[in-house]
Amino acid sequence: MSNWFSNHPITSILGHIFIVAAGVWAFSVFVLNDNKINLYKAQVENSKTIAEQYMQKVTGLESEIAKLKAENERYLTWLTSEPKSFPALALKISSLERDLTALKLSSQMQEPGEKVPAVSLYEFSKGFSKGESFKDPQTKAVIGVSDINSNYTAVGVVALPDGKKIEIKNAKPGDSWEFNKSGKEYRLTLDSVNWINNSLKASVSETSE
Repeated sequence: MSNWFSNHPITSILGHIFIVAAGVWAFSVFVLNDNKINLYKAQVENSKTIAEQYMQKVTGLESEIAKLKAENERYLTWLTSEPKSFPALALKISSLERDLTALKLSSQMQEPGEKVPAVSLYEFSKGFSKGESFKDPQTKAVIGVSDINSNYTAVGVVALPDGKKIEIKNAKPGDSWEFNKSGKEYRLTLDSVNWINNSLKASVSETSE
């Protein structure tokens, strides 16, 4: 055997090189490629985990924001109902200012000696969020919104004091609904729709005495 290697040195060297090359190739294909695949799989799984964590965080933040808005509305309602609270005083001052303006306008149109009637038309507005509802405390008119479209329109239902319900699918800011309550005419208006933060605003205004 040793004589064969001695007699065929070039063949022996080439054979040795071929064996080593084959071993290196097998190692790179079966070991290194497997390691790369496992690394890529780990990176993908890690990215999925991070994405899920961010989604959970966003969901949690939206829930916290909704809770804070609800608490803020409760506090504001409580303060407004207290006669001596600042919000209640601000509403009272605003109402008196409107009455004063109306009286001034009426006095300019009245003949001397005529009695000027007091004018005070009812108005109420309030902001609310998707999934909540706007309810006017005096007329009990309601707008309930279940969803907000990306084109800044609202989906939900309008409930008027006479029991009539109107389904809305693409209600946009400025849409309004007329109704009568206790002999007075009112207008329910969707004032604003914000798709970015899922917020809306509505109002009820008396249109005649």
